[in-house]
Amino acid sequence: MALDDVVFLQVVLGPETIKKYSDWMQKCIADDLEHQKKNIKDPDETYLMSWEAGFPYHGAIGGGVTIEVSETSIGQVVRANYTPLDRNIDLTEYDLW
Repeated sequence: MALDDVVFLQVVLGPETIKKYSDWMQKCIADDLEHQKKNIKDPDETYLMSWEAGFPYHGAIGGGVTIEVSETSIGQVVRANYTPLDRNIDLTEYDLW
């Protein structure tokens, strides 16, 4: 397969949707950080360093957030999932359909 044969996925999100996502992520991060600090009784140094930076710890490569994009015949469906708290948000730009 040549590079010309590869199709790259492009997700289109408007400024309002980007703000919606950003606000949602900030709330998830704050809630998750509070949850970890409350429930992890003897955190090791990796947790403490992450917490001091203002973020919950999710391992060496992160992995707390998954973005799902489904292509349909009328447009894209976009969802973000914050796995540690089992929260999700619909980021679909229905106005573009």
